Amino acid sequence: MQRDHSVPKNSVYLEFGGASGDRMSLNYERAVWREKRFAFLARAGMFYYQPKTVEVPAQTPSGPLHAGDLILGLHTVYGGHSRHRLETGLNLNLRWTRENGITRYGTQNLTSAQIGYRLLPRTGKGFMFRANAMLVHEPPYNWVHFALVGEKIPARVLPWAGISIGYAF
Repeated sequence: MQRDHSVPKNSVYLEFGGASGDRMSLNYERAVWREKRFAFLARAGMFYYQPKTVEVPAQTPSGPLHAGDLILGLHTVYGGHSRHRLETGLNLNLRWTRENGITRYGTQNLTSAQIGYRLLPRTGKGFMFRANAMLVHEPPYNWVHFALVGEKIPARVLPWAGISIGYAF
């Protein structure tokens, strides 16, 4: 079997939106299998935030509310030896929160499926770009409605999108 070495073995990138919802995440990705027409990549990312407003006051006797996600994903990049690639993927967000001195793991976990575009560097290392459309399952509220109207309403499946910029090597 012929290997596709035009897909870099490693990449580090910032994702705006995407699997991190309405936040920005820092991600590392590694090609675990590269074939002639496709490559499988494993992703690990994370983000942290301290909300300015929540349903309960952010300042409590033990301190403010903190939260974050560990993002795990499997992606497939298709397209032979072109720099312009089709990408699909599945992600799982494992959320943690800390409030009143108590840390809870696995609160509001999210799953997502995505399809998108990936621009690879010309020489195997350098600038990379991603743009994805996705469906997110079980978000705590509809982010799009909240951004436009300011009201949190429940959502079961939510369309979403993200872009990423980073360095591949």
